[in-house]
Amino acid sequence: MIMCSSLLFFFYGCGWQGFVYNEKVVGDYYLQATDIGEQMCLLYEENGVANMNSMVIPPTVFAVGHTDKYIIVKQHPAINKDYRKVTDYYIVKIFVTPVTLPDTIISGVKCYKKTIAPPDSNIIGPLTLERFTQKRKELNIPDSLKFDTEIKDLE
Repeated sequence: MIMCSSLLFFFYGCGWQGFVYNEKVVGDYYLQATDIGEQMCLLYEENGVANMNSMVIPPTVFAVGHTDKYIIVKQHPAINKDYRKVTDYYIVKIFVTPVTLPDTIISGVKCYKKTIAPPDSNIIGPLTLERFTQKRKELNIPDSLKFDTEIKDLE
């Protein structure tokens, strides 16, 4: 019985049941938290998989909005216990994975698709609110774009 309980704890207590939060933002970008809300980050999905290795904005992301070209992000940098006292802003230029040919065989050698992650140059931030507002104007991101996905428990 103890062995059974230990196995249940292992499989259900270590994230094997899925994510506490997993929501598509736009394109191949997702908001995801594995075990607790404070792990909320913006991820880029590669080859159908979004995981912590494809993190675009680290925890704790608590609000996002987007156009067809940009994602705007509010984040509390999870660096200490008072992390909610600081709010950083980011602008992410939406990255679209180039179309690749399917796996092919050329001269008897199998050629595989290449995995491409969004370059760091697509990420602007962390920014203060003042700098964020200025950068939005420079990039012609409309004032009408709001943070339409907000996780109130993480604000």
